[in-house]
Amino acid sequence: IALYFAWLGHYTKWLLAPSLLGIVVWAHQLAADTKSVTELPLFGIFVAVWATLFLEFWKRQQATHALEWGMTGFESSETERPQFLSHPSVLQIASPVTGLQQAWQDPKLYLTKMGVSVTLILGMIGVVLVCVFSIFWLRVFLVQAESRGDVPPGMAGGLAGVINAIQIQVLNAAYGLLAVRLNEWENHQTDTIYEDRLIAKIFWFQFINSYFSLFYIAFIKNHITLAGEPQSCQPDAAGVPDCVGELSAQLGIIFITRLVVGNVTEVVVPYLKRRANEKREALKLHSINEEAAAAKA
Repeated sequence: IALYFAWLGHYTKWLLAPSLLGIVVWAHQLAADTKSVTELPLFGIFVAVWATLFLEFWKRQQATHALEWGMTGFESSETERPQFLSHPSVLQIASPVTGLQQAWQDPKLYLTKMGVSVTLILGMIGVVLVCVFSIFWLRVFLVQAESRGDVPPGMAGGLAGVINAIQIQVLNAAYGLLAVRLNEWENHQTDTIYEDRLIAKIFWFQFINSYFSLFYIAFIKNHITLAGEPQSCQPDAAGVPDCVGELSAQLGIIFITRLVVGNVTEVVVPYLKRRANEKREALKLHSINEEAAAAKA
């Protein structure tokens, strides 16, 4: 937890420069009413250099924290997880090298569990793809309804974006629970292996779940047909389909939704829990004081 908040502080501090420069470039684009401004390539180069420096300076800070907290080289002396040792499938056998008793788990059983986990993860990714295509299918019908005047103009893109943002949050939460259950079921030997496998599961799913809709708009939409209608973005001044506007709107909706949900879960929920605990403790203390006063009387 401490390392997470250390990274969050480092990330927030380093975002200051690109965010300010990005606002300047974006404002210039709006003022000039063009998507091609002189400083845009320079801003792209700056972001590439910034990303490299951000990562390298975080590596330094991470190494400093690891040294301060005594976490350097801990994997070499890491013990096996109690959950691993107590599992019925783990046996204690004599090591052919040292002759000492050591924990042993059938590799075939472990590989079978990993295969089942991969199958379930691929199934969840399939659910994501179905949800995303269903949302864009809905968007097609809303666009048709807009053209008939049945719904207000602009509702199709906005509603589809909001539904997609909600779908991302819901599936991320549901899959997070599934990933933990799968990791426990796989019964990894050490905490490091356990955490590495859990991170890999969550990363790949959340990456596809969070960004597939953006890849769809940027690279797929102009080349497919949904509900019998060819999909294409709004044409630019030259008549070429340009997906940047729709991509920006979709990214903005997802970003704002995740920002709100993240702040609620990380700040508001703990605050409400603390207030509830304080109120509970106050009522308990009040009850104790009343009992003490009654006993004295």
